[in-house]
Amino acid sequence: MAELSVIIPVYNSVKFLSRCIESIINQTYKDLELILVNDGSTDNSLEICRQYAVKDHRISVIDKKNEGSGPTRNAGIRASTGKYLAFPDSDDRMELDAYERCMEIMHQFDIDLLVFGMKTEIYDDFSETIEEVVEDSIPEIQYHNQEEFRKKWAWLYQNMDMGSPCNKIYKKSIVDQYNLSYPPLRRMQDGVFNMYFADKVTSFKSINRNFFIRTWHAKEFQRRKMPPNFIECAIFHHKTLEEMLSSWGVYRLEDKIYFGAAFSETIMTAEMDYLPSENPSLFETYKHIKKINSNEYISKFYHEYRRIKKLRKREYAMLKRWNLLLAVEVYWKIKRGS
Repeated sequence: MAELSVIIPVYNSVKFLSRCIESIINQTYKDLELILVNDGSTDNSLEICRQYAVKDHRISVIDKKNEGSGPTRNAGIRASTGKYLAFPDSDDRMELDAYERCMEIMHQFDIDLLVFGMKTEIYDDFSETIEEVVEDSIPEIQYHNQEEFRKKWAWLYQNMDMGSPCNKIYKKSIVDQYNLSYPPLRRMQDGVFNMYFADKVTSFKSINRNFFIRTWHAKEFQRRKMPPNFIECAIFHHKTLEEMLSSWGVYRLEDKIYFGAAFSETIMTAEMDYLPSENPSLFETYKHIKKINSNEYISKFYHEYRRIKKLRKREYAMLKRWNLLLAVEVYWKIKRGS
């Protein structure tokens, strides 16, 4: 039985998978198990996982149907034996002394949740060329009780990555005690799980070391990953956030404005980037935007949001732009008699 369970969801990750696995099994910290959960890959990822499992007894492989990273991580949690959990992604990697340093801190301070920084390598679409490298700089903070942590959670969210599971170490007893799991969402499931976990946290620490190296692909690659129900995922995430902060009694006006602006930005991204087809007409785009904005939760959100903060100039500009383009298309349809 290992002390740390490292759980990696694997889906069509041939390009970076070996690099990721090597960064785990070559850690200076050895008391770990690596659980590779294949999420119905259609490439050679499963075979790579099995080859490594033969070489290292600490590696186990689970093969399952494709359900997304949330249910895939849940399968890993159920199979885990460690006292602590880590969740890197299959195209990312860790600094080789990362878990040794993290476990020293977990032991020294008996922390429920540890957060460390990350370095992001931004690749162009479908190539191995790094266009940009972004380094985190997160503050070193420690909270010793639940009340203190909850009062500061919104600030933590705004100043360090509290959504990703990859730059964190979790105490597994909390997951077991409260039967926590990732929701079956195709996007934003990580942030929701972290909120479920945050609701039970009584001790927290962050360290200013970029132990995690994230692989990030350009916008076009990310767009193609978006599920059809992306907006429903975004709504679930925002609703969970508001309910959590409200239940804690710490949802301040400035936090409501910040998270409202972030949700509005997500809605606009869904409207403008995640379109229904490759080259939609303006009328198809209009219907797409109208469908999103007719959602009951979004309509209520914008009604409430206008009460606390005027829509930003960018949103007004975008709205005017699309109204103008739609009017032009309708005009030419009438001219053509179509």
